[in-house]
Amino acid sequence: MNKLSDEKPNTSGVLSAAARDARMTFGDKAKDQLKEAIEIVNATAKGLGISVGSTATAMLDIHSVAFGSGSISLHDETGIPLRGMGTGSKRLLTAGLHKEASKSKSIALIDEIETGLEPHRIVRFLKSLGSKDAEPTMQVFATSHSPIALQELSFNQVFIVRHDKPGGKTSVLAAPSDAQGALRATSSSFLAKSVLVCEGKTEIGFVRGIDLFRVEVRDKESVDAAGVSLLDCDGGSETRPFERAASFQALGYRVAVFIDNDRPIPEAEATAFVERGGALFHWAEGQSIEDAIICSATGSIVLAILEAAERLNPDDFDLLDSKIKSASGGKLNFEDAKSFAEMDCLSSEQKAWIAKAAGGKKGWFKDIGRMEALAREVVGPRFEDFDEPFKKVLKSIIMWATR
Repeated sequence: MNKLSDEKPNTSGVLSAAARDARMTFGDKAKDQLKEAIEIVNATAKGLGISVGSTATAMLDIHSVAFGSGSISLHDETGIPLRGMGTGSKRLLTAGLHKEASKSKSIALIDEIETGLEPHRIVRFLKSLGSKDAEPTMQVFATSHSPIALQELSFNQVFIVRHDKPGGKTSVLAAPSDAQGALRATSSSFLAKSVLVCEGKTEIGFVRGIDLFRVEVRDKESVDAAGVSLLDCDGGSETRPFERAASFQALGYRVAVFIDNDRPIPEAEATAFVERGGALFHWAEGQSIEDAIICSATGSIVLAILEAAERLNPDDFDLLDSKIKSASGGKLNFEDAKSFAEMDCLSSEQKAWIAKAAGGKKGWFKDIGRMEALAREVVGPRFEDFDEPFKKVLKSIIMWATR
């Protein structure tokens, strides 16, 4: 008597094998039937730096059960579906293909243009959307929080959207032509709530150092958390800080300017800036930031500054010494300055010599890092021992930044 088998046929294995065979057979035939479309995909991927191997191919998707036009997908040369690429690569390829298909004017909407993309690929993505085209074929509406995106765009491609919650109004502000320089040099400032325009790196380092001390020792809110960007004007003419500030004011930003006062402040530009609602911070007449710090300090603070100069310029003692000698006409050297500071018997004239030596070209603290360290390690901890005019300026800056 024959016994009926209880074993079930391996239907899943049979179907899988059939799907693989169908996939391979279809892929061979698709090379000819979809040749033009595949060539477009390959050329677009290559132009955008997207790796699909030597060539992409059209194959059946083995995950599809019901066969139809939706079962066809593009695969790289190893047989992996292109839909498995990273988010950024898929966005790049989609944008490139969209542009290729846009023979007439079309519109693209993109949220967070930088999602999934490294900086160099953001640049390529923007180009693929036509940002550099003389006659674009697409109108693109894109949002972004990337300074890289702003750096790559022209001022007439940038718009700031502001929403007035109490008034229930939304306004769209076009970037003015004079914002182009700021877009290239300080694009991150356009992503902030408020902008503190600084004369140079020294001022930025000073504010950053004080802020670090406040946060670490005083447990205060940082200017970063308050949404303030520190914009570097990188020196230049006396009017440059106000020109940069005007670009941001025109776009509805809250703006302040922090500058030295050793050169005349341009009255017309400063007055117009303040009348538009800007806040202006500067030291006493004739003072640079080095003058303000050193001439407002006690002898023990000046000693700490001199020691910081040695620590932050470990290979340049001869330069430190020669600069004091030069500033004083040979009447003071570095070691004597330390001795007088320790005895708290520095005259106002001697402090001025030290301040002059600390500033200027090749100054002791003339970059962000060194001035940040001085402010964080010396000025912040000894703040209450400085003169009142100095403290008033610094308090005003911090109050504006964190309000």
